[in-house]
Amino acid sequence: MAAILLDIFLICTVAAAGLAPHVLPRRLPVTTLAVCALLSAFLIAQLLEPVLLAALQRDSGKIFAGEWWRLVTALFVQDGWVAGGLFNILSLLVIGSLAEIVFAWPSWLAIYGVGAAIAEAVALIWQPVGGGNSVAVCSLAGALLMALPTGQKKVFFLRIAAIAAAFLLLLQRDIHGVAMVAGVMMGIVLSRVPARAG
Repeated sequence: MAAILLDIFLICTVAAAGLAPHVLPRRLPVTTLAVCALLSAFLIAQLLEPVLLAALQRDSGKIFAGEWWRLVTALFVQDGWVAGGLFNILSLLVIGSLAEIVFAWPSWLAIYGVGAAIAEAVALIWQPVGGGNSVAVCSLAGALLMALPTGQKKVFFLRIAAIAAAFLLLLQRDIHGVAMVAGVMMGIVLSRVPARAG
């Protein structure tokens, strides 16, 4: 059920961005491509050295014992291995590229990092062990969703469907819902800031 809700959220976000009149490609999404390349390198390293997952993933017991850096490194390894890693990286390529059209790269990185950090903190209780960048993608998607203009009814309804999926994930104590809501909140704030020049 959680995977379906995650898919609904991401699909609604991409569809809403496609309908929004101002979201048109203007430049190469350098930040997105750089982060995707970094994640791809980590995935390849993890496949060559499977112990990297255990060494870098989120593990509440080890984090509370002093290995706090796992809160960051967990975003670079993929507990879903090849299938999960490819899904996360390809999702970032799509969502990140759209978000980079709307947000300048410092805001993009802030949304990615802050949303992921909030989700990772909640994960210490809800999902003590794991890894992957999907929460960061969800944060970007939430911010993008809220930064889109709502002049069209279709965009408005897609936004409502996506937010409903996020809250259903929260009710299931899934950290993706936390990241989505964090992204939505940042998107509301950033949508009040004047858009960057093209």
